[in-house]
Amino acid sequence: MLRSLTLTFLGAFALLLVVIAVVLPAQGRSRTGQRLTQTPSPIPTCTPVPTPIPDTTAVPTATPNPASPCEEPPILTPSTTPTPTLTPSKTPSSILPDLVVNYAFVEHDFPCLGVPHITYLHVYVGNQGNVDAGQFYVYANGDAQLLTGLPAQQQVQIQFNGHKNPSIIAVDSADFIDESNERNNELVLMVPDLTATPPPPCTPTPELDHNYLPVIMKDGETINPTPIISPTPTPSSTATATPYNPYPIGTPTP
Repeated sequence: MLRSLTLTFLGAFALLLVVIAVVLPAQGRSRTGQRLTQTPSPIPTCTPVPTPIPDTTAVPTATPNPASPCEEPPILTPSTTPTPTLTPSKTPSSILPDLVVNYAFVEHDFPCLGVPHITYLHVYVGNQGNVDAGQFYVYANGDAQLLTGLPAQQQVQIQFNGHKNPSIIAVDSADFIDESNERNNELVLMVPDLTATPPPPCTPTPELDHNYLPVIMKDGETINPTPIISPTPTPSSTATATPYNPYPIGTPTP
């Protein structure tokens, strides 16, 4: 009896081993295939992005990483590069005025010795540029005159009283006008010494001829005589000047 039970148990156990040997590989293959067909895409894990250290030499550039869709963009740090200063473009010299002292001379009012000597300084200021100039000053020997303007390719004459030796003349002395050439605004004039050629002596003025008229006196009356000025005859004229006598001499009526 025991022997038959043992044989029966062994047979059942052997049959179970056979079933396991057959079923398990098939299930393994089926499960493997199912895993191959139904395995989802791996979910990327977000790795913390370290904060970049500011760099004064280069500006960080944010580069997208397609392999990490949940990665946060880096924090951009402003660059310490200074902002460039805009420099205004210079106006071409061809469209600017150009003021210059063209000419200057001294006029002497010194007719003869004995008369005060007066001088005048004449200055010619021109605009050589192609654009009209606005108001500006002309300076000469401590004096200055304001001009309201000067058209292009024109000149103007200015007169100053007196002069110095040398006479220093400067146009646009206050630097009001932006010119194409700022180095031609001054002129130094040397005036010749006049002592070498003195003027002739002045002709003396003739003295006035005083003619006193006779006075007829009445009893108890006093009359002050009035002088009569006789005109000096003109050399080119032959007429004779006749003195005017408001009190003609006559015979008293008895």
